[in-house]
Amino acid sequence: MGITADFSGAIKKMNTLKTTPRAVKLQATRWAAETVRELKASAGTMQRSVGPLHKKTSQLARATGMKVGTYPGGFQFGVGTGFGTVNSKYAKIQDEGGMTHPTVTDRMRRWAWDAYGVEQGFQRRALRGVLPGLSRKQSKATARMGASKYLGIALTKKARLDVKIPASHWFTSVIERREPVLREYLDAEVIYNIASQMSGGKG
Repeated sequence: MGITADFSGAIKKMNTLKTTPRAVKLQATRWAAETVRELKASAGTMQRSVGPLHKKTSQLARATGMKVGTYPGGFQFGVGTGFGTVNSKYAKIQDEGGMTHPTVTDRMRRWAWDAYGVEQGFQRRALRGVLPGLSRKQSKATARMGASKYLGIALTKKARLDVKIPASHWFTSVIERREPVLREYLDAEVIYNIASQMSGGKG
C-alpha cells in the first residue's frame, strides 16, 4: 500500500511564477525600446526646420532614450528625452509649442543669408557681396520687397527675436499611440505564457 503524488505540474507553475518578474521586465524593456525607435523617427521629422532658430531639434533624437533599473523587489523603467546621450531643453516646447527668444548671433545671420539665398535662388557669396553694402533704407526696402523672414533675420537690429514655435506633438502623439500597446504587452496571460517559456517547463 502507498500514496503516490505527482507535483510536477505544481512545481512547473511555481517555477513560472518565480520567472514572472523577469517576463514583466522583458516585455517592458521590449516596449520601451520600440517606443524609443518611434520617438527618434518622430524627432527626425522635426529636423527639417534647420538653422540656429531650431538647432536644438537635431538633438531631439539623441536626447531620447530609455533606462531600465532594478532594485530589491522590483524594477522601474523610463522613456523620454532625459535618457539620451545629450540634453535637450527645447524638447517640451517643440512638442507643446510656445514662444522662445533666441539671441541674434553672427552664426544666426550667416544661416539667414544662406537660407535666403536658397529661397531666392542666389548664391550666398553674391548676396553678401551686394546686400550688406546697402544703406539702412535700401535694406529695409529690399526686405519688404523680398517679404522673406530669412532676410529680415539677416538684417535685423534686434538683439533677441520673438519666435513662435508651433506645437508638433512629436513626443506626445507617439506615447499616446504606444500606451495601449504597453497594456497588451503586460497582459497577465501574455506574461504568464512568456514566464512559462522562460522557466523551460522544468519540474
